Formats: sequence, structure tokens, C-alpha cells
Amino acid sequence: MFLSTSSQLIRRRVDRSNPIPPTAVAKAACRAYTTVTTKHWNVTATRWRHGVNGILALIPMRESTVRRCGGVAFTGTLVFVAVAVVVQWLRPDLDWLDAPLSFYLLGGYGHVLQAAYVVLACALVCLGGGFYGALRREARSLAPWSLFTYAASALVVTALAHSNLPGHAPTLQGLVHGVAAQAAFLGATVAMLLQSWRLRDDARWRSRFRFAFALALACFAGLWVDALWKGMPRGLEQKLLIALIVCWLLCAAWWLWRVRDQADE
Repeated sequence: MFLSTSSQLIRRRVDRSNPIPPTAVAKAACRAYTTVTTKHWNVTATRWRHGVNGILALIPMRESTVRRCGGVAFTGTLVFVAVAVVVQWLRPDLDWLDAPLSFYLLGGYGHVLQAAYVVLACALVCLGGGFYGALRREARSLAPWSLFTYAASALVVTALAHSNLPGHAPTLQGLVHGVAAQAAFLGATVAMLLQSWRLRDDARWRSRFRFAFALALACFAGLWVDALWKGMPRGLEQKLLIALIVCWLLCAAWWLWRVRDQADE
């Protein structure tokens, strides 16, 4: 394309009856070069993306490995829930209706809750990997697993960076905590939506699609309600959202844990 366009311009330039300014020739050549280069990189990026996905899709994941991923995800999520509930019960100095879970990361038993956050992050990664291995090759996608991993990384940052406290000056660490927390919520809920949608492409998992997608959609809507609506106590609103997300995670992890029983149904 580049050579043909340049040759046409040169021929027209030779024609004295219809002269073309040199700037027009340069602009046309740059346009042709940009078009060719853009198409080349688009094709390269598409091949690379499909190539990585194809290589991972060919890696066999045994049923026992899928079940282990589900078991780890289910256990890790339960550990997080248990620790979060117990820590709130052991901290009467904070009002559980008003105080978000981030406040419990500071002070007494904060390190225990931080460890629970890390356990939940590992559970998210295992859940994404388990579903990638459980679904048929044509139903697999790296997007949900990548987003679960992204949410897990943001969750670890949330646990380690201290939140801003009322009555204290805002800090950079508090800003990092807030951004990481929102990234974890957003990454997890979008991953849940995408993973639920993928279930419809696998006949063995299609019966789980409606419930999983409806609950994931409720979690995604709840995220925006929590961000935009302030009609409820801050702590209660956030914990209701966390309860919805945890419910989806426990259901999905339980399904993975029982993948053999489901295949026999």
C-alpha cells in the first residue's frame, strides 16, 4: 500500500499539467506509513493474545487440582469471614455500624485481620484458576482469572496500607489504601460478572449461570450504591456489600469443590 501510494504521487508529480506540492507528497507518505504500521501492530497484538490464551488452554488441569482450588478458595473465604466477625466482636471501642472494616486493621487484632485479607487474596487467585481449569476450552478466558488476581493484589495493598482516620490529617498511605480498596472491589465484582457469563458457554456449568450472574450483578450494583449513596451508616453499607461478594465467592468455591459430583449429575 505504501509503495503503490508513493508511486502514484510520483507519477502525478511528473505530470506538469497537474503539479502537487511536496508537502502533499510527504503527508500522503506519512499517512500510508502510519496505516501500515498500525495494522501490523494490531495483527501482532491479536496473535500474541490468542497465542497466550491458546497455550494456557492446552495446559491440562486435573479434576483433583480443580477441586483443590475450590477447597482452598472456600476455606480461605470462610477464614476471612470468621476472623472479620471475631475481630469486630473483640473491638467494642468501634461501632460496627459506623466503622468500616478498614478501621479494624489498625489497633488491637489488626495484624490478625491483615493476615485474613492476605488469605482472602490467595482464595481469589485459586478461584480464578480453578474455574479456568474447570471450564471447557471454548468457554475459557483469561480475563476473569486476571481480574481476580488484580483484585487480590489490590486487597493485599489495602491490608498493608493504613486507612485515614476521622479527626486526623489525610496521609499518602491513606490515599493508597482508599484507591487500593476501590480497585479490589471493582476488580472482584467485574471478575465475578465475567466468570458468571462464561458459565453459559459450558453445558456442564450452564445450570449455575443464572444464579451466579444475578448475584454478581447485585454485587456490582451494590458497589456503585455504596460509592454514590450515603443514606446508610458507612460501616453497615460496606459490610452488606462485602456479605454479598462473600456469598458469591462461597457458592462459586463450593461448586468447584464439588466439580466431580456435578459432572455425575
